[in-house]
Amino acid sequence: MKTLAAAELTPSEIVRPDPAPAPPHGKVVECAPESERRHSVVEASLDLILIVDRKGNFLEVSPSAKAILDYTPEEMIGRSAAGFLYPDDLERTRAEMRATRRGRQLRNFEARYVHKCGRAVPLQWNGVWSEAENRYYFIGRNLEDLQFRDRLFRLAVESCPSGMLSVSEGGNILLVNGEIERQFGYRREELIGQSVDLLVPERLRAAHLSQRLAYAMQSEPRPMGAGRELTGRRKDGSEFPVEIALNPIETREGTVVLAVVVDISERKRAEAQLLQSMEDLKRSNEELAQFANIASHDLQEPLRMVASYTQLLARRYKGKLDADADEFINFAVDGATRMQRLIQDLLKYSRAGSHIVALAEVSSEHALEVALTNLHSAIAESGAQVEYGGLPAVLADELQLSQLFQNLIGNAIKYQNGGTPRVQVSASPAPGGKWEFSIKDNGIGIDPQHFERIFGMFQRLHKREEFAGTGIGLAICKKIVERHGGHIGVESEPGKGATFRFTLVRSEKTSGE
Repeated sequence: MKTLAAAELTPSEIVRPDPAPAPPHGKVVECAPESERRHSVVEASLDLILIVDRKGNFLEVSPSAKAILDYTPEEMIGRSAAGFLYPDDLERTRAEMRATRRGRQLRNFEARYVHKCGRAVPLQWNGVWSEAENRYYFIGRNLEDLQFRDRLFRLAVESCPSGMLSVSEGGNILLVNGEIERQFGYRREELIGQSVDLLVPERLRAAHLSQRLAYAMQSEPRPMGAGRELTGRRKDGSEFPVEIALNPIETREGTVVLAVVVDISERKRAEAQLLQSMEDLKRSNEELAQFANIASHDLQEPLRMVASYTQLLARRYKGKLDADADEFINFAVDGATRMQRLIQDLLKYSRAGSHIVALAEVSSEHALEVALTNLHSAIAESGAQVEYGGLPAVLADELQLSQLFQNLIGNAIKYQNGGTPRVQVSASPAPGGKWEFSIKDNGIGIDPQHFERIFGMFQRLHKREEFAGTGIGLAICKKIVERHGGHIGVESEPGKGATFRFTLVRSEKTSGE
């Protein structure tokens, strides 16, 4: 919906009603009197509207006279306009009125009226003479208000931390702030009146001109973030990246575009550093993957040979040499075995974060049963009891989910005080479209001060003689859960068992449960 300013209205638009439609047969259609329509427009105007007769007397005055001149319409109607004009502007105004009588439209004519307190109020006038109605129509806009708004606007522009400039329809710079001076190295007097292309590298000016023309056809705001990234040219010829936001402003002189200019050099440098860091990280990951392959083949083969021959020495020469020899051989066998287990766990940890297999809908209950099959020997030897049932489908890597269950249940079986291990596995809905799994045991428990520590690499709470292991198992669990977009934690007290909880994303099949 377009709003028409009062200063743009013609006399006919102020007082003349739209042509009335022909009434239906036998029916009379009543229209509002012309005076009522004219009065409603005058009443609503914020500008000073005056209807003046041939002799220069006020016929009608808008209520805004009170706000602008402190006179009510009743105090002005019937009196001569000359009595309200500033004396120095009287003859000039009369000359303009005579010219208006000869058919020339009064446009942007400045003449002062006298405020009730005696001071001069500058007004900008537009008006026409209606020969048919034998009267003038004038609309006066308070220049003090316009000047105040202009000062306020310039103050806002100047205090803006971003560069701001306004450009005319012809592409000439009308206004700049201090930040533009700082960004481009020009003084503002060197920019005002110049083509905005001065701030664009020469090789890009043709393209910039076509972009300006295309924008002029659309003439709609382009906010920052949706703006176009361009290259700016400083006074010394150096170039720098900028982002531009544009806002068209309609004025009496045409459309002026207010541009906000942000120097994004630092952002570009940060983005380049981030890309370089990502490349370095990618290369590092590739090197780690290569190391993992080496560890799984080249390192394990000689280690397997060392372990095999030390075990052979232990079997063949146990009791045939002195006690020290038996002890030394046992140390060698134990060291080689632990090194094998450590390398295998490190490989599992490095692979836990890989994204080789895409997440898919899997049965968590089936993944648990695979883990229990792998733990068959430990369950049989300890007499452990594992309770579960009705576990949901989730989005997961099935192999890693089985490994997650295997590590947590394996720990529940291992960390006992000699009793029969009892493990309960369950799942319940959690916020954010997830399931929360809990694995509760009756083991030795964990001191709360160690809750964060146990998920780190090589973190052991017990001596190797008490419980075997490398201290990597829970770190692997944490990495698997996080790779699946979940979170893992523990609740426990020493001597009262532990409950490990972790979340996984629901599958579509169970998303409504």
